[in-house]
Amino acid sequence: MNKSFFTVSLFLITIFLTTFISNTPVVLGQCVDFPDIFDRKSAKLTSCRIIKETKQKTKQKTKPLKLLSNVGGIVKGKSLLSQNKLSSKIKNDIPSGVNPPSKNMIQLNFTCDLNDTNGTCAKAQKGFEGAINIINSLIELVTPIIVDASFVNLHGPIGNAGPSRFIPLQDKDNVTRLYPQALAKQFQFDTHPEFAPNDIIAAFTSASNNIFWFRDDPSPPTNTQVDFELVVVHELIHGLGLLSSWTDYFTPFIQNAITPFPSFIMSIEGPDVPPKNGTITFTGFQETAFDRYLVFTNDGTPVSTVTSKINEFAGGVNSGATFDNKSTFLSAFKSSPQFEFATDIFKQASTASSMGFLPQDSTNAKDSILCETSLVPFLSGSSITHTDFSTFANSTDFLMVWKAPRGVTLDQLTNANGTNRSNVIGPKTIKILETLGYKTVNNPNPYKPNAPSSNQNAQGDNNNNQ
Repeated sequence: MNKSFFTVSLFLITIFLTTFISNTPVVLGQCVDFPDIFDRKSAKLTSCRIIKETKQKTKQKTKPLKLLSNVGGIVKGKSLLSQNKLSSKIKNDIPSGVNPPSKNMIQLNFTCDLNDTNGTCAKAQKGFEGAINIINSLIELVTPIIVDASFVNLHGPIGNAGPSRFIPLQDKDNVTRLYPQALAKQFQFDTHPEFAPNDIIAAFTSASNNIFWFRDDPSPPTNTQVDFELVVVHELIHGLGLLSSWTDYFTPFIQNAITPFPSFIMSIEGPDVPPKNGTITFTGFQETAFDRYLVFTNDGTPVSTVTSKINEFAGGVNSGATFDNKSTFLSAFKSSPQFEFATDIFKQASTASSMGFLPQDSTNAKDSILCETSLVPFLSGSSITHTDFSTFANSTDFLMVWKAPRGVTLDQLTNANGTNRSNVIGPKTIKILETLGYKTVNNPNPYKPNAPSSNQNAQGDNNNNQ
């Protein structure tokens, strides 16, 4: 170790040990951001400062949000969506929009296409507010979260939502996993990686060819329409953390294989661009918090054991193995013994009823909540990250299947859960959220990962020892 490096390191450590000012950034870590919520492969590493909160600051966060200041219901300024580079999918710059006051622990920043002439903006805003109320009535948030929502003219997709940032946190099994920011904020750690301005990004198209049915529409939905509020609740649940990292990041360069998140290879371009020059140091694939509870239903083996096997590539995550560029890495990975595990789980992810989410305090694979693994071929964004369609589409847990029902309203579907609209989410879906770490009436002391260290980042300890 050279003298200059030692001097700089000692200086940084000294700053960390002596700082006592509230919200003082002490070191830089690495978080994972999603510039484009419509493309899961767009994820990139982001330098995020390590923040030290004071006790007083933490306590203040538990208070309900104050009413947002507004004039006539209109707040000027662009949506936070524009800060996340979603404008590439929007024909024009995102205009100013309606930003309603909120008494909930979920704050809505709503932007709508001001070219609207038929009142759709007001209907969409009401749909977002209704969805937020449903979630807010079930989850006991201790720290407010911010949903940045837009209803604008998109190119192609009808809508999507997801976490704006993933925060690396170490679980009780000593494995660092990626937690959605909305959930990480609930742990109220005194020290944590810096949070992004908003927690969940949601965008839906206003040019949907009448695909959405809204609560105030005069007629029932047609057999081609989907209840807008239902879709919003579904997508916000993904933003809260029902989201797997397993997908085909290296398509088309590598076919028929999936892995967890390859943080070591991420850049501003993402992994789906042609390989470029630049040394790559293998530090391991990373799971999300959701992935920790995935099991194979035939014998209850945790899917994390496959992550462990894949992470033995090139001598393991602590080997310091380097590759000249992405092309060299992909070639070496494809020819390695570990690649077989990536292809095997690809097959499992396209085999019906093969994988499930095992809730907290459960050890029997029969108790697992079946995930969607019946889609052939594997469908990124749908496979694994949803509950099994054939099992739950006509049950109380209809909400998180991959395909939304058409021609029926949320209220009609809710009858399966009883008469209380707060029961829309369904008991098994609530169990998933509780297991991830959300507090509810039935889960007053939720799971909490280890408090972050001052040098924790997205490429943390990934030994995956069970």
